[in-house]
Amino acid sequence: MFDGVPYTSACFPRAFQPRQFEYHTQLPLLGVGTCDGEFLVIDWEKNKILDTAQFAGDERQLILALAWLRKDQKRIIAASPSRAVLYEVDPSEDVPIKLRHNYGEVIEKLTSVHVNCIDSMIVASGYSKDVNVWDLATGSVVRQYKDIHDDHINITRFANHLPDILLTCSFDRTVKMWDQRVNSQVPIFSVSSNVGNVMVCFSPTDQNFLISATDNEVKQYSLDGTLNTVFDLPPTGSSMNYTRTYYGDDGKIAVSGSSNSDQTYVCCTSTGKILNSVTIYDGRRGPDVYIQSLRTNPIMKKQFSVLAFYSYGVPQFQNCAQP
Repeated sequence: MFDGVPYTSACFPRAFQPRQFEYHTQLPLLGVGTCDGEFLVIDWEKNKILDTAQFAGDERQLILALAWLRKDQKRIIAASPSRAVLYEVDPSEDVPIKLRHNYGEVIEKLTSVHVNCIDSMIVASGYSKDVNVWDLATGSVVRQYKDIHDDHINITRFANHLPDILLTCSFDRTVKMWDQRVNSQVPIFSVSSNVGNVMVCFSPTDQNFLISATDNEVKQYSLDGTLNTVFDLPPTGSSMNYTRTYYGDDGKIAVSGSSNSDQTYVCCTSTGKILNSVTIYDGRRGPDVYIQSLRTNPIMKKQFSVLAFYSYGVPQFQNCAQP
């Protein structure tokens, strides 16, 4: 379906300094965190910024992590390295963004937040070897995992349909699965990569999960920890080539991009083969561009967005789609 069909691209508004973004799962919205401590909501159908809000607190820290709630879909968690807050977004109102709760510091030097599928727990990780799980309604810590990795934990993710199952992903080359119902510091299982892990994500059905390690090492595992697919992506030989891969199209394909490349790859998750590739982005004013982040569109199955940066620091959103 994706083989041989070209992608076209369009740029989002550029009047801000984006650092992270997340698609809403049912509405044509993007939540965007900036390098200047602002939170924005973009209507990606209209290519329009709906509203902005200054991040809670006096510091103008970059917003590294975003997570839409699953049940209460008008709410989103935004997090800087020092705190996490809850916003409410209603595009039908004149002022759609409202601050609902300031959780404060939930983990030191935070880099990742995620909400479970029933909106009861939030998990946070960062530049430490610990993970905190806290109650979304009260902000109280319900579980702490101490020294569970040998290096900092870049990403933590809950499953899409299993509220107590989560994965922790570390630069110590391991990804570990945990069950919140078990009061233990021992994971269900641990799987290893050859190099440091950048991110992990569950498939839409939770039957599989993807691990993206540095320099285009991408593997898919079954939910029981069995390796089933190794992606055929070209390495660059750089340990600083940070790779990110996300599922799309109900888990049949995945989109992958790396920080040392201007190419994104559409891959088959059954075979690991490259089905298509997209240059980020055609007609650009300079050659030195890299991929900071990317996401697949949960509504338009043949679309994904990329946050690209020039090496001298000018960010650029690009939305890629099949015609």
